[in-house]
Amino acid sequence: MGIQLVKVSHQFKEKILTYKTDLLAESVGYISGAYMLDVEEVSEWITKSLESEHSDEVRGVKATQYIAIDETETIVGVLQLRHSLNDDYLLNYSGHIGYSIHPNYRRKGYATEMLRQAIYEIRQTLKIPEILLTCDTQNVASERVIIANGGILEDERIKEDGTIRKRFWIKILSENNQSFS
Repeated sequence: MGIQLVKVSHQFKEKILTYKTDLLAESVGYISGAYMLDVEEVSEWITKSLESEHSDEVRGVKATQYIAIDETETIVGVLQLRHSLNDDYLLNYSGHIGYSIHPNYRRKGYATEMLRQAIYEIRQTLKIPEILLTCDTQNVASERVIIANGGILEDERIKEDGTIRKRFWIKILSENNQSFS
């Protein structure tokens, strides 16, 4: 499986539009971590994604938005890496990373590989010592992805709508700032 996480750019506008359209056709109410459905135009989403990497003015937190592409530059998934947990909602229910997988690529290991690559990126650039990932209790696939990448369950928290979120931590850096392998 050859995929690569690349930062969102206008170069991929048409492919991002196809990804969004395919997910909407599946009646997905949200695209985890992407905020893609919050804007009408894909160009606006790309611009906001690029701005949010350098400022928390756009979405309340600095974040890097990635797309995962295969050898044909088809988008298999989207991943948002939040640089900090600067509010209660992120700390309790969302965590550092949100991701989604195109329906045609689910259950093939792409999410596990996307998260592995995101962790590598965190080690190299952000130097966050540990990251929080969350998933709904019924999202067994996401839980497996998190555990496969070293996630340790801390607890479960109930959201206002009654859904329960599992919270997992993944150690990125050791005490002396050395990367875990």
